[in-house]
Amino acid sequence: MKTDIKKHENGGAKSWIKAHLSDIIPVLGLILVLVFFNAVSGGKVFTKTNFNTLFNEAFSLLIVTYALIFVMAQGKNDMSLGGVVALAAALAAHASSISGNLVLPVGLLCGLLNGLIVTEFRIDSFIATIAMSFILKGFVELLLQSGVQSIPIKMMMLDSQQLKITVALVFGIISFILFKYTMFGKHCRAIGSRLEVCRQSGVRVKLVQYGSYVFTGLASGLVAFFFLIRSGAANIGTASNLEFNALQALMLGGVLITGGSSVKFRSAVIGSITMAALANGMTLWGVETLTQQLIKGFIFLIVIALTFERKSVEVIK
Repeated sequence: MKTDIKKHENGGAKSWIKAHLSDIIPVLGLILVLVFFNAVSGGKVFTKTNFNTLFNEAFSLLIVTYALIFVMAQGKNDMSLGGVVALAAALAAHASSISGNLVLPVGLLCGLLNGLIVTEFRIDSFIATIAMSFILKGFVELLLQSGVQSIPIKMMMLDSQQLKITVALVFGIISFILFKYTMFGKHCRAIGSRLEVCRQSGVRVKLVQYGSYVFTGLASGLVAFFFLIRSGAANIGTASNLEFNALQALMLGGVLITGGSSVKFRSAVIGSITMAALANGMTLWGVETLTQQLIKGFIFLIVIALTFERKSVEVIK
């Protein structure tokens, strides 16, 4: 009798671990990254000063991944994030003598355009948003022919750690509620699981897709604003590689590129912190920038290989 109970308990534990393996691995990965780089850097990771640096590294990723997860849950993507941030920052910097609030309308408009191209023209989201990124960055180069556009010093005085923490928390809570408890978030996951079933069930698929891209546009506008007040200027290299870092962050957090009902909001938080910890840890360790890019590239390929569901390839949209 006791043997049967032990077998049942062991079987239950194994079943629980197997069922939650996709949730456990990202957390273990984050812990491993923090512990490893803390060891090789001589204990520099877990210091108050470095925690501030780590948060600054993670801030932009947190904001954009909070929004991008709605798009990826549908099995789609948005590779124009860096371009949207760069254009919003450039236009806002030009208009900063009047008002710096231009970042949000520009972000929303770019998100609306992405939604239009993907939804109405039915162009693959990956290809469409990459093309949009090139277009936006082209506009940025036209606007910033000198390479840099500064903002007034009074705008830079808005930069504070407290403001960033508040925005990250508030935007994160709003995004979590939308994703977890509203029909919008549920429909995003449902579209990623069974697009045609959603259409047949009366889900307004186009409206959901529009909404998700507009939301990423809003997030990009927020990031552009904080980039401006932190750096004091917009330049051609603004938000370089942001879209790839955001995509990698979500995948490190456990999001499948095919989307679906398995996508969980915590992946945005875990993945963003992991990416920031990787960059921060490699810097503390003295790894050169080029080598960091190579390491990130290899990690990205490994994550895709391990998480890509080949059986669901037909639902990638």
